[in-house]
Amino acid sequence: MSFVKIVQLGLKRFRSPEDYSAMQAYLANVTIVDLARRGISLHDKRVLELAAHRGAYTVELKKDSKEVVASDLEKHEDFPSDIQHHVWDVQQSPPAELHSFDFVYCASTIEHVSNPTAMIKNIRDVLADDGILFLTFPPFYSLFLVGGHMFKPWHFFGERIAVRLYNLTHKKKIDNYATCFGEFGLHPLTIKDVKKMLEESGFRVDDQFTRGFFHRSAKLPGFLKDLFTWHVCFVAVKSD
Repeated sequence: MSFVKIVQLGLKRFRSPEDYSAMQAYLANVTIVDLARRGISLHDKRVLELAAHRGAYTVELKKDSKEVVASDLEKHEDFPSDIQHHVWDVQQSPPAELHSFDFVYCASTIEHVSNPTAMIKNIRDVLADDGILFLTFPPFYSLFLVGGHMFKPWHFFGERIAVRLYNLTHKKKIDNYATCFGEFGLHPLTIKDVKKMLEESGFRVDDQFTRGFFHRSAKLPGFLKDLFTWHVCFVAVKSD
């Protein structure tokens, strides 16, 4: 697995839906390798993916898992017909059909929901005892790739300035971070923020690391970890 490859795919991801899916498929396999290095195999696990969209992550996870189920706010028209899919807003209580999963895969989602604490607590409800949550997201203040999303680099100067400068250079105007993706927003989360949410919501954080990268920037002291981590990964276990 190559961090250079991740960068190459990331730079091309908005050229077409196929390019975005190619990036996600590669990242799914990066995750499988990262987990294997930590002694976690999906071969015997029921896996639930959140915010599955077109299913690029889902397809790769299915190859390595006992069973994969996907969920999202709606079922995308291109989602694979041979994979079970449930409509679920992760900020709301889960449907009865979603329960007792061994592993939940949650990538690039938490930074787009208005109530991340509710999301984490609902994820806990769908996990079996000792179930594992793999949660990854780009720290808002990261210097790399998707840190600050489309507001980069102006997000370091505060929301008002970042939004104003964005609007000066784009036809489609936005009002604030919270509504910048229409129905969804972008919320300035740090690594410390999310770790605290996990621990206060009934999870034990067993590991935090940088996605697909050998350097453990996600464990640097203080704010340095946010600046130098392009995507942080948490491995969190449901605890009593």
